[in-house]
Amino acid sequence: MAKPILIIDDEEKFAEMLKELLRLNGFEAEFSLNPEEAVQRMRQEDFDLVITDYKMPQMDGAEFLVEARKINPDLPVIMISGLMNMPELIKVANIGVTLVLEKPFKTEELLEHVSRFVGISAEDASTVEAMDMEASEIDFNEGSISVSYPSPAKYLSDSSRENKRFLETFWNNASTSRHLPFFAQRGAEIRLVAKEVMYWTEQDPEEEVVRIDLVDTKTDFTRSWVLENEPFPGVLVVDIRDCEWDGEAVQILSDWISFVESSGKNLSSSRLLYVLPIGANFDPDSLIVPKDVKNLLATECPVMLSLRERVPDTAFYIKRYFSDEERGLAGLENLTRLLHYPWPGGYAELLPFLGKLRSLIESEGQLSVDSFNAVIEEGLEDPSQLKGPSDLEAYLKRRQREYLTLHRQPGEDLKDTLLRLGIGDSPVDPDAILADEALIYPEIVNQSAE
Repeated sequence: MAKPILIIDDEEKFAEMLKELLRLNGFEAEFSLNPEEAVQRMRQEDFDLVITDYKMPQMDGAEFLVEARKINPDLPVIMISGLMNMPELIKVANIGVTLVLEKPFKTEELLEHVSRFVGISAEDASTVEAMDMEASEIDFNEGSISVSYPSPAKYLSDSSRENKRFLETFWNNASTSRHLPFFAQRGAEIRLVAKEVMYWTEQDPEEEVVRIDLVDTKTDFTRSWVLENEPFPGVLVVDIRDCEWDGEAVQILSDWISFVESSGKNLSSSRLLYVLPIGANFDPDSLIVPKDVKNLLATECPVMLSLRERVPDTAFYIKRYFSDEERGLAGLENLTRLLHYPWPGGYAELLPFLGKLRSLIESEGQLSVDSFNAVIEEGLEDPSQLKGPSDLEAYLKRRQREYLTLHRQPGEDLKDTLLRLGIGDSPVDPDAILADEALIYPEIVNQSAE
């Protein structure tokens, strides 16, 4: 018989919500609001897993972990962190934390990790599917985001907090300007952004989404074509990701905006999207809009993060693409693996891959692991990235990149950033650090594994 999970958090509401989420998914859980009391309970009772907060008034997560390891050195401990700095991460890694999850975390991610450590009874398992919808309504992440755009989004996914923020800024911009710039990486959902804007502005979303490069805006052909459409249908996307922002490019953009403003009713109800570039590793230098360009566009430039940073959106697109029957034939375990892939080619990589997967389902029916692996090898840009590092290592690499990106000054060499932050001259390749491929302190993971 499975033993219960012990939840430790000084916030009673959070602890109760987490307990209920686990119950709805077939796990027995108890909670304690005081880590000192939890230590006493651990001396008297057996638990299969402990899920604990890090920041607590009586003792922090590291102090609790020391006591827990004295009682049971092998007990899995998941530590939940709102924001842990590097010394704190090193400390809990050395003590032997099993996994660190950052708030806000994803329900599916937590349940997946819990399932690795705790079994559920056959009786409980039979009720999990029936209660799935009820569980999905529980929001136990801190800090909800209020939005004013028509929600939920109709074409884009706004399942992630990141895309909610993006759409909220975009919606506010669209209410005051025809010129809507945003940052996006290769393969981003640009067409879906355009369709969302059509929906907002009561245009027919089935109208064509036209994409042109900045240099095309100065041609007589483009301008004549725009003027011949009265009014201009749909949304025009000006892709300026390949631009070198010299004086000529700024002048081209200036001339184009002047043309748009003088075009009369042809573009009076249309919106123009300007796609600005992001470096592959979110280099802060790549998020700087030249002053002249910023003055011309005159609106805030929101950032559409990559699918790698928006796992809930990836899950939404996968679920939307397949019918219930197709998802069953693909296999939940197989589809869950796709959430661990970073999708370097973005939505433009995801959509064709799902098409290949559907074709395989139509020809074979229920997919075996071998069949699924075969389509992965054929359909993904970098299949090796599905063989990821350990959870703790992946978490540390991501937090390391986020921390350095936050503190790195525009134009600053990463080595200078490390020196300024007191980290020292690291022998690790800076590009590897920013690509989540290397840790500055790899001994953190090595020590925690011993």
